[in-house]
Amino acid sequence: MERQTFRAAKTAPQPLSSHRVVLIPGFLGFNELGDFSYFARTVGQALADALAEADQGRKIEVDAVETVPAGSLDERQEVLLKQLNEIIREHPGARLHLVGHSTGGLDAELLTRTLPSGAKSTRRKGDARSAIRSVITLAAPLAGTSLADSPLARFTAIDSLGDALRAPLSLLLVRGPRALLGAGAALLRLLGRDESIGNAISGFLHSGNVGVTYLLSLLLSRDLIDDLAPKSVTERMLRTTEDPALGAILRRRFVTIARREPDASGAGVLFSLLYDTTAREAEEDDPSEQRVRTGLIARRQQLRVLGKGELPELKHSSSDGIVDTCRQVLPVSDASVTGELDRVVALVIADHIDVIGYYRGAGERDAGFLTSGSDFGDAEFKALYAAVAEEVAAAIG
Repeated sequence: MERQTFRAAKTAPQPLSSHRVVLIPGFLGFNELGDFSYFARTVGQALADALAEADQGRKIEVDAVETVPAGSLDERQEVLLKQLNEIIREHPGARLHLVGHSTGGLDAELLTRTLPSGAKSTRRKGDARSAIRSVITLAAPLAGTSLADSPLARFTAIDSLGDALRAPLSLLLVRGPRALLGAGAALLRLLGRDESIGNAISGFLHSGNVGVTYLLSLLLSRDLIDDLAPKSVTERMLRTTEDPALGAILRRRFVTIARREPDASGAGVLFSLLYDTTAREAEEDDPSEQRVRTGLIARRQQLRVLGKGELPELKHSSSDGIVDTCRQVLPVSDASVTGELDRVVALVIADHIDVIGYYRGAGERDAGFLTSGSDFGDAEFKALYAAVAEEVAAAIG
């Protein structure tokens, strides 16, 4: 596993800080593959520069680590802990601030909780967990994602002949021929018309055996998809607690919500397919299990909004195209609802991929990977990571 390290571009008036920020990627799990960079090579630098401004000019290094593409949450925990231990060995006395996007945020949160039953991670006294000072999640499925329950997800999560036979049948029976044909048409439009997706596929194919192996492991593994189902994540979270042995850890949530105003490009078609699938599955959930999500909706007028234009309507079926907006907070008991809601820093008007630097107009990737109509751009990107840096600085202070 390799990692990238970023420092503020400007000369700092103070010596290098012992605090370090660790960027944790989501479902895809890598730093770079071919010519594709998970954090677009811009998040680490943007955050390092913002930290220098937020923490009185002190340089704080930002490490971007890797996890396991489509591996189970337990496998991801082991790989992540190993890399954090390596950072501590290289930088004795370092204090760590974890910033996780998507499943990476869930990884970070799980790392600071008591060991879930059945998990394989070995946690020893004195390991890197004791160095963690803050956990900041961004578009994280802390209560799972409804997309993982969809026939579309089951269709791509094939690891046996039985799955290969059942998945298309499930998609056909549950959604009907019209939905199946619609998904096929959307995929054809996506591959045929969207330049950014074509560039990504080209990068994978030209990255040699690593790229091919990655694609196969992603498409043929169902472990992470199963683990991200709302029921699975909720059960895991409710049987654990925040580990008291680790001391005080600042926890903050940046919650994403996208506008559903896609353009006619392949990226817009893909966004519509993902958003509508997520919304449809979310509407089938039991409302009695949504204590925190109901509270988030009630509190929306009091929350800071990062983004351009008016905040989209926040409702149970809202999402960023990949993760339900209201599932980006932890499932907790009635007694701790207020505490979890207090951790929400802002609602970010963006799709799931915008916030890691892949939005329309961002450098060479002008088309973006999803075009939701959220109008997320350079100014919003800078403001988001300035806000993340403020939270890290608060934890340091």
